[in-house]
Amino acid sequence: MQLIQYMLANHVFESILAFITLCGIIFNIWLGFRTLTAELTKQNIELNAQRQSLLEQDQANKVALWRTYNPLPSLKEQADLGEGNIPAFYEIHNNSTLPIFDIFVIAVSSKSGSRLDNFFMPYSNSSPEDYFKYISYLKIVAPQHRVQGFVYGHGTGMGETDDFVYIFRDTRGIVWFRGNTGFLEKIGSQSDLYTLMDRVKINIHDPRFFSRPSIMEPI
Repeated sequence: MQLIQYMLANHVFESILAFITLCGIIFNIWLGFRTLTAELTKQNIELNAQRQSLLEQDQANKVALWRTYNPLPSLKEQADLGEGNIPAFYEIHNNSTLPIFDIFVIAVSSKSGSRLDNFFMPYSNSSPEDYFKYISYLKIVAPQHRVQGFVYGHGTGMGETDDFVYIFRDTRGIVWFRGNTGFLEKIGSQSDLYTLMDRVKINIHDPRFFSRPSIMEPI
């Protein structure tokens, strides 16, 4: 009788142990599945954010600007070569199928390495009253068109020359900044643009920005 009771108790113990082991296995499977699901969800969120970012940047990535040393003769004639005025000519291409708006081209030192978080007016020894010399404003650049224009800079010397950053608004209403290091960065809304311009003491409504000549033609 005692042997039977012992065997029965041992069987019950083994059954309980097996049940506990099974529960442990099921819990580990559930925990692993939950961890995997959370990781996949995180990856999906990141991929969706990347897709959204690429979608937002689609038009902006088709806009490019560079310095040109061979400006159109008619534009070169319009540059004031008076004392202290050293024109730096640029060419901007809108290779997208949509227009871009409110383009600001700003001369900066080639040594500045301008990014959105460290952007400041190009020559800190200049008075804000003179900032208009370093800025060109374009109301619109048509799709599949290029524009040549100019700003005034400080010329070449001491291992640096005039370079450009530019700001523009796409058809989604998003304002973009591309520094002279080539990085495209999102400013955001028109209100965010005003905040940036206030920070660097640029009067965005200065009428002198709007009077500088430029020439637009198909690419």
